[in-house]
Amino acid sequence: MTTDRERLLARHRAELDDWWADESQSPGLGEEQLETARRRNWLSAAREYDESASLAEELLLRLTGGSTATGALSFAVGDALLKPLQETLASVANDDLQLEITGISQGSTVLHVRPAGYSDVHSANMRVDSSPADQAMRELLRLVSAVEDEADVRPWMRALDSMDRLVKALDRFELGVSMTWYARDGETRVSKLTDRGRNYYLGLQETTAAERQTVVSGIVTELRASGVVKVKASNKKNATAWEVRMAAEDLIAMRLQLGQPVHFLVREDETTDKVGRPHSRTWTYLRSLSRTDGLPWDDGDGSLPS
Repeated sequence: MTTDRERLLARHRAELDDWWADESQSPGLGEEQLETARRRNWLSAAREYDESASLAEELLLRLTGGSTATGALSFAVGDALLKPLQETLASVANDDLQLEITGISQGSTVLHVRPAGYSDVHSANMRVDSSPADQAMRELLRLVSAVEDEADVRPWMRALDSMDRLVKALDRFELGVSMTWYARDGETRVSKLTDRGRNYYLGLQETTAAERQTVVSGIVTELRASGVVKVKASNKKNATAWEVRMAAEDLIAMRLQLGQPVHFLVREDETTDKVGRPHSRTWTYLRSLSRTDGLPWDDGDGSLPS
């Protein structure tokens, strides 16, 4: 027997279907706005009889290109894409957010993903319109949109290392991705990463080299016969450290000892990408410095200024 609740829901669903048929023909709203309006209208109708009614949140990943036309996901593609996606989300959230796949469907290859641990948020007689993952997902899509729009990505510096791996994986398999976030409050957000965005982001990783002379001061903590002296600024565990390279014969001639204080003039070679991240940094020995060079000197505990 049909209950009053089921009859009410059926009536609202029919009204919503009629509204959707009319609005989808209207030129005023885009697909993203229409989907948001549809979901919010459904939520409003559902809450007329259940104040705590809520929508499920989901991230829809649509992969295009490569071998995705079959609707399948190879282990190679899945392994290359999903881990950096997880890490990028965690980086923008500054939290250890985990994702879980709830399904794969066709339409190219479509992955249904949700934040692990937040799918069953529900409180009797209370509205739940977001989860701790919601803002992180929105921020992830802002980053993806910035890449696609060839905009400044420096506001997301802490997420760029994992974003590097995600974009390189997409490039390796010649894939594009569309990300659609369905939030609990009904809002729908869409971001895409196509060839344009991939090429722009890969271009940001191009590096330029620069060199300068600087002073390395500290205590010797490691000696390698290949010609490397590891120097730490102090005895503290997290003190700055340098690996100074020199000719093996020069190292032998210096007769250095572990724990010995040293002052080196070195050439620092650094490569940085277009967003300012250092990709490599090396220090090459030029000469040893003495008290006559006017440097602060401490032959005691090795706590030397850098």
